Amino acid sequence: MFINDSRSNEFRIAVSFHRNPCVFVVMALMLFLLGCSQTGVARQSPLPFGGRSTVEFSVSSNLNQNFPLAFDLLVVYDEALLGTLETMDADSWFEERDQLLQLHSQQVEVHQWEWVPGQSTTRVELHFRRNVRGGVAFAKYQSVGDHRMSFDPRRDLLVTLGEKDWTLAQ
Repeated sequence: MFINDSRSNEFRIAVSFHRNPCVFVVMALMLFLLGCSQTGVARQSPLPFGGRSTVEFSVSSNLNQNFPLAFDLLVVYDEALLGTLETMDADSWFEERDQLLQLHSQQVEVHQWEWVPGQSTTRVELHFRRNVRGGVAFAKYQSVGDHRMSFDPRRDLLVTLGEKDWTLAQ
């Protein structure tokens, strides 16, 4: 239908949506995908349905001076709890873990591993709910140090576990 007045474009668009709802669905999907693009700014914004990333581990043959290593990776949904966790060292975390998890069971997800020297590893998928605030990881080394690092759970991680310390790259 063609109407020749100043509202004709608006009317044609409305008629197109009315006659073919697929046009509306396609446009809504395009806008959603643009909002979830992989660019730096959009990647940092909360995802409407949560998301996932991958964690890859590399374990040294002389890991933790040849002792097993407990490693906890936390996904945090509460800003205040995240601030508290970012001030703790690994020894404090492992001592207080059970109590903190009881108090904050809905605000944090904990993924736990125990690695042995030279253990082969695979990639692990990390799933998270919407409104994630950040992540903190703790490694229980024999050596002195904080052995804590913060990370963005929306980005892939490479964790390298060494003899006396560890690194995390995103």
